[in-house]
Amino acid sequence: MIAKFQETLHSNNQIFQLLGKKPLLVTGLGLTAGISVWHVMGPSPSDVLGWLTWGAIAVGSGAWWLGRRSESFSPPSPSFPDTINRDAVDARLAEIKNKIEQFANDLTEAEVESSRYTGSIAHLHHQHDHLIASLDRTALTCTVIGAKGVGKTALTQKLIQLAQTTESASPYTLSFLDTPAVLTAPAATQSTPDTLGDRSIDLEPLPQQIDTLTKDVIDADIVTFVSEGDITASELQMIQSLLVHRHAVIVAFNKQDRYLPTERTEIFHRIQERLNILAEQNLVDQNLVENSRGENSLMKVAGVVMTSAIATPIKVRHHQADGTIQERMEELPEDVTSLSEHLQTMAVDIGETLVLTTTLRQAQHLQQSIQHHWNGVRRDRARPVIEQYQWIAAATAFANPLPSLDLLATGAINAQLLADLGAIYGQPFSIDQAKAATQTFAELMVKLGLVELTTQTITPLLKGHVLTYAAGGIVQGISAAYLTHIAGLSLVQYLEEQSLREQPESERIWNIDRLGQIMQHVFQHHRRGAFIQNLVNRGIQTLGDRLNPKTSPAVAS
Repeated sequence: MIAKFQETLHSNNQIFQLLGKKPLLVTGLGLTAGISVWHVMGPSPSDVLGWLTWGAIAVGSGAWWLGRRSESFSPPSPSFPDTINRDAVDARLAEIKNKIEQFANDLTEAEVESSRYTGSIAHLHHQHDHLIASLDRTALTCTVIGAKGVGKTALTQKLIQLAQTTESASPYTLSFLDTPAVLTAPAATQSTPDTLGDRSIDLEPLPQQIDTLTKDVIDADIVTFVSEGDITASELQMIQSLLVHRHAVIVAFNKQDRYLPTERTEIFHRIQERLNILAEQNLVDQNLVENSRGENSLMKVAGVVMTSAIATPIKVRHHQADGTIQERMEELPEDVTSLSEHLQTMAVDIGETLVLTTTLRQAQHLQQSIQHHWNGVRRDRARPVIEQYQWIAAATAFANPLPSLDLLATGAINAQLLADLGAIYGQPFSIDQAKAATQTFAELMVKLGLVELTTQTITPLLKGHVLTYAAGGIVQGISAAYLTHIAGLSLVQYLEEQSLREQPESERIWNIDRLGQIMQHVFQHHRRGAFIQNLVNRGIQTLGDRLNPKTSPAVAS
């Protein structure tokens, strides 16, 4: 058995060289081979597997971690400082510049020579310089958003016309931008609870289409959110997302002339009440307290204004003295003056704060963009690492006479894979974290039925070759390679998501539910097509030749 194991590993020289550098992996696989010999010579190892498995991994990993601990980057400042001023913005921009330099310094010589990576660095520096220059701008942008059919376009046009004919004492100028509908669901299908006595609003998680802000919204200094009536749950969620991103928000209750005066007043006050409660919740959630200087004023809606962007025809009835009734059509004039005045007042009172806050928001977006580019480089580095480990797993499963020992070998392989991928992504893991993660992967694979589905997927592709189909080790080996590949890709996606959160190591925890979702998605995406076919082809070539070197295997298509 040991000879078969050594032959399989030596057949891939790259894998064999890798083993010499990974004590964690060598310890686990060495113990697997040792117990296999014990099985041939004497008693069953099942009684000692429980305490030997992670004991061996801990010894190997302990030595490895002591000798090699990747330097982690300093945790960033909170997304938005408690006090927004020029010093806070300058500090954030300095962090951005430092991160771009870290990204550039992390590139290898070969990566530096790639125009794809150098172009990314140059573009990021250009964006950073643009943010610095924008701090002195006096032009403000008001973006008008809302659900489909609420009158955004008409309202934007009226605001533009009014701004062109109105003089302002503000040093800041306002321009207006209409955007596509941010809510795809009809506003009338959703509503918020009528009972507000508990001073709280229960909001469901934001749908992806709502929570992902477009560039036009990110760059907006003021957001005018248009609603055509009582505010809905989806609209309230959108406003909440805007406030969390420190947008200056003003709500326009448009088409108010379609309601009777009593209904109009009732809806207006109900909107105000719900927005006030939302502001209180945001301050609590962000651990902020409102103060007299208004430093956290952007955590609440700036105001609610009733508007009519289009003149509305109404039927007027006049009761005559003789008892007859005369009817005629009259138009209620459009009314956006109050909204325009409110926006101009904001430009005068908090124009500088608006510029600083928008720059901070853009800086946060740039920071995420840097991380996305960096993750692209790390993903390129991770691919060959995953491929190495998938064939180590294949060789181990192929040579292993005891299926029960797969747990030991898989634990060692996945733990080392996790350690290497964590180092690549600047997220080093402790021994306990590696142990917990490896156990999590095994449990998730069983829970999601991936092991059984993998066998069902791979076995039919081997039926065209009698020798390999008869050898169960081939099926086990290729299945192990496939599952290790799935585990590696899942780890990569998970680590990339975590890198965008930029949490310090002490606060990093495993989100088991999210990891399971990623793993299931990756498995389904790679279950069919060219990938699985190519994997089986290479698996037969790598492992099948050990059974019959003279046979040229063929795979069922």
